[in-house]
Amino acid sequence: MPINPEAKAGKLDRYVALLSPVYNTAGDEIESWNTVDNAWASVIPVSGVEGNDANRTVAMIYFQVQMRFRPDIDERWRIQNGPMLLEIISKMNVEDRGASLRLQCKEVK
Repeated sequence: MPINPEAKAGKLDRYVALLSPVYNTAGDEIESWNTVDNAWASVIPVSGVEGNDANRTVAMIYFQVQMRFRPDIDERWRIQNGPMLLEIISKMNVEDRGASLRLQCKEVK
């Protein structure tokens, strides 16, 4: 199976943490985040926009995170890249081959 050029090891230059939510006993509130694993990825800023959050104007920065394919990643997870925390908005199995995963993310402030 050919590897997508975007998922070649040389382009995956960030070692990021994959975080999953830990819910309270009722299962309706996130209490903390659990580090599931670490993975090599590329983290590329895509755009920055101004938006509203709780009736105040904030800067929102969007990123594309590319990594080798993992079937366990969920849209509720987060990516930690050093001090930067990213919320996963969507995920895509690139070319539907199970070789590369592209995550659209937003920085969490």
